Amino acid sequence: MTFVEAYGFLAENLTNIYDDREASTISRYLIEDIFNETFWSEKELTKAQCEILQNALERLLAHEPWQYIGGYADFYGFKFIVNPSVLIPRPETEELVYMVLDLIKHNEVDTILDIGTGSGIIPISLAKKSKKPISMYATDISLPALKTAQTNADMHHVDIEFIQNDILKRFNGMTYQKSG
Repeated sequence: MTFVEAYGFLAENLTNIYDDREASTISRYLIEDIFNETFWSEKELTKAQCEILQNALERLLAHEPWQYIGGYADFYGFKFIVNPSVLIPRPETEELVYMVLDLIKHNEVDTILDIGTGSGIIPISLAKKSKKPISMYATDISLPALKTAQTNADMHHVDIEFIQNDILKRFNGMTYQKSG
C-alpha cells in the first residue's frame, strides 16, 4: 500500500463517522503527522507502518481526536505538539491571539501572563508574532502540560518562563462582593 492509497483507505473508512471533507482533511493530516510523508506519495508503507495506520484508524473510530493520534495541532500558522495532557487548540483562540497582538501594537505592553497555558500556544504565538520584545510568563497546575508547553517553546525558539501553580488556591475562602 502506498501513502496515497493509505490516505484513501483512511478517508473511506472515516466517512462512517465524518462527512467526506472532514474525513479527507483528517486523513491528510494524519498521514503527514504520523509518517512525516506527503499524503500523495507513491512510496510503499512498510509492514510496521501499515500496523500503525490500522491502529490509528481504530483509535479514530473510537472517537479519539486525530490531533492526539498524530501528536500535532496547527495554530496561527504554527505546528504544536499536543497530547492528552493538554487541550487541542480551538480556532476561536486564534482570534484572541489576533486581538492581543493588536493590543500590544497600540499600547505599552511589556509583560504577559497566560493562566492555564496548556500546550503554550498563546504565549508562544504571541512571542513569535509580536514585533515588540515582551516578557512572557505562563502558568498551569499540570506539570505534564507545562512539559508539553516547554517542548513547544523550545521547538519554536521562544523564551517563556513556565510556572507550575494552582492560581485558584489564592482565592480559596475569598468571597465576591458586588459594589453599589
